[in-house]
Amino acid sequence: MKEILGDYDAIHVRRGDLLKNRKDRFGIERSLHPHLDRDTRPEYIIKRIAQWIPPGRTLFIASNERTPGFFSPLSDRYKLAYSSNFSSILEPIIENNYRLFMVERLMMQGAKTFIKTM
Repeated sequence: MKEILGDYDAIHVRRGDLLKNRKDRFGIERSLHPHLDRDTRPEYIIKRIAQWIPPGRTLFIASNERTPGFFSPLSDRYKLAYSSNFSSILEPIIENNYRLFMVERLMMQGAKTFIKTM
């Protein structure tokens, strides 16, 4: 995958499980990360990473976001890549999300620049 992408940057955007509200000790629904939804939206990500990743670069995105096309607005500035782009390579070896996470970790470590949400 690294060879196919060539020189690339990577971001890890954890959203799905962290956006859920949970009851506090008083039984009140609260978000553990109140600004995470805003801070991990594409329009906010573009502003945050611009100082480290110039336009036109290939950007590998590792995320647990389930909404198809959620990160598409980033394609105005970057060439986007996801692990799902490599399904023909990954399907024979990825049996669960733990293995996918390990492959994505290796991809992030091989990036010229790596930025994560947490």
